[in-house]
Amino acid sequence: MLLSFAAVAFLPPGLAFLLIPVFAWTILVFAADAGPVSRALHARLPQLLGRVSYSIYMVHYIVGLTAMTALEMFTPLTREVEGITTVVAPWWLSDLLTLAYLAAVVGVSCVTFALIEQPGRRWFNQRGEAVPAAW
Repeated sequence: MLLSFAAVAFLPPGLAFLLIPVFAWTILVFAADAGPVSRALHARLPQLLGRVSYSIYMVHYIVGLTAMTALEMFTPLTREVEGITTVVAPWWLSDLLTLAYLAAVVGVSCVTFALIEQPGRRWFNQRGEAVPAAW
């Protein structure tokens, strides 16, 4: 994992082709599903995040837009920097806002997963035809 991170972080653009074997190696290592990182990924939180990942993908922008709009309207913490509205706050407050944003995204995603994604999947599966494993 550290090799993959180092390759992404420090390889010069001219050697980017080396990322392909590094990522292939990383996938092979984790395919064994052994070791401390793999065990950690079997914990409840990573499993929850994996289950609701599509909902996270679908709602993160809306939650972020809502949060930025609220910060603009009700706090002095935003400024326009080179045409982009951004949060300008002390590091500790920025970290707290980031954690609150992440918690809101996961919370909203759990709700949309339970109320929209799962019922939608059940509805679709009841109407779709079963596809044989081998055609």
